[in-house]
Amino acid sequence: DERGKGLSTLGGDVVNGQTDLAKELVIPAIPVDSNTKMPAILRIGNPGASDADISAQLISKDGNFVPVGLNAAKVSAGRAANIDIPITQPSNYFGLQISSSEPIVASVYNKSKVGGSNDFVWSTAADQLQRGKWAVSGLSGKLIVAGDNIDVYLDAIFKSGETKRIHLTGSDLKTWQLPSDLKVIEVRAAAKNNFAAILISDKSGSGVVPLIQGSTLTRSSLPSANISVLNP
Repeated sequence: DERGKGLSTLGGDVVNGQTDLAKELVIPAIPVDSNTKMPAILRIGNPGASDADISAQLISKDGNFVPVGLNAAKVSAGRAANIDIPITQPSNYFGLQISSSEPIVASVYNKSKVGGSNDFVWSTAADQLQRGKWAVSGLSGKLIVAGDNIDVYLDAIFKSGETKRIHLTGSDLKTWQLPSDLKVIEVRAAAKNNFAAILISDKSGSGVVPLIQGSTLTRSSLPSANISVLNP
C-alpha cells in the first residue's frame, strides 16, 4: 500500500494477509506514534450475507478496556467499515481483541512520522502461536505476545551459531527486545490462545509482522492410474 497526495508521498507499508475469515481475531501489535496525535482506524470487512455485530477490547500493559465506539459497532453485509480507536494509553504499542457475530477480516491503520516525513502502518491479525521458525536477521524491534495466560518457550539463534532458550510468561502483553545479532526465532511451545507479532521500529520506519506459519504440511494420497482418462 503506497499513498501520495500530489507530488508529496504519504508513506507506504506491506499489508499482511489474514489466514481466513473468523469471528474472533487478535491483532497483537499495533504501534503508537505520539507525534501524530491521531486515532488509529480499525477497518473491518464483512463479506457475508448478514450484518456483523462487532465489539473490541484494547490490550495494553496498562490494562484492558473497551474504547468508546467499539462496544457495539455494526458492519453491514457485504460492506467494509472504518472505526476510530482513540489513543489514550501512554505505551507506544497495544493489541486488539475483536469479536464478531459473523466471520470477518480486520486490520488497523495508523499514521506515523519518520524523520519528519509522513508514513503509516497496517497491523493485521495473527493466528494462534504454534511451533515454527522465523528468520529475523537484520530486523530491529520487539517480539510482542498477547494472551490472557502467556507462556512461550522459544530458542534465539544468533549469527555466531549460539542458541539461547527464552521463556516468556505473563498476561495481556509481553515483550522481548530482539538482539541486534539475532538470526532466527524458533518457537518451541506456546500456551493456548497466545498470539505474537514482531513490531519493527528503526530510523527508516515501522512495520508489523504477525508470526503466522508460512506453510502447513498436508497429507495426500498417491494418484491412481486410470486409462479411461486417455481412452474415454
